[in-house]
Amino acid sequence: MAALNDASNGRAPGASVAVFEEAPELLHGLRPDERAEVSGLRVQVLVVDRGPWQPPTPREPAHAHLGLLILDGLVLRRVTLGGRSGAELLGAGDLIQPWVRQMPYDTLFAEPGWEVLETARLGILDRRFAARISPWPEIAAALVGRAIDRARMLAFQHVASHIPGLEGRLLAVMWAFADRWGRVTPQGVLIPLRLTHATLAELVGASRPSVSTAVARLARGGALNRTPGGWILDREALYGSGPPMPLVAGAASV
Repeated sequence: MAALNDASNGRAPGASVAVFEEAPELLHGLRPDERAEVSGLRVQVLVVDRGPWQPPTPREPAHAHLGLLILDGLVLRRVTLGGRSGAELLGAGDLIQPWVRQMPYDTLFAEPGWEVLETARLGILDRRFAARISPWPEIAAALVGRAIDRARMLAFQHVASHIPGLEGRLLAVMWAFADRWGRVTPQGVLIPLRLTHATLAELVGASRPSVSTAVARLARGGALNRTPGGWILDREALYGSGPPMPLVAGAASV
């Protein structure tokens, strides 16, 4: 039985996956025998193609639904207020409840919007799933941890948006993405995300032409370069021979 109503450009739920084989880190708090007992649990999957997305609504009471777990793909959540928009970037491991109303509820109208940048598979963590994992609060705690990580990333993005100079804002956000998605290559740290200048503009609170100009300046200095596979960050161009810049002092964890 499908747990969600149909949504635009989303393929109706039908196929299922062993969710903990796709996201084994959710079981890290369990003993080996407990992992064996629950590791085969399957959930339905919603596949959403690239483009604007109208999320589905649960067919069951929303308060009994844990949400949609992004298994892979890239999703942009956009909020528009007074003609200006901002966005957050979501990927594998993020937990979303897109049917929940956007705050503030009554004083202002902040229009939410969703766009799938890379075809996404979403695990449906419905009431049946919630009941099945109830003997293992460690799994629920891991899912709460995902939500907290997302909130912390939004707080970081908010602080980054106040850095003087657009180049600094771009580098802060891109190094945060590198910490999550990046991998070290001979050329630098590769962020395998095909983010356009328009998307970056929404993420850092700037106009697209301003971002294009800032990216060109960073490219000339060697700190940030676009490639067919995404973006390359150059640590040497960023640090030079001196101490790490406070802006990216945590980048060593990449």
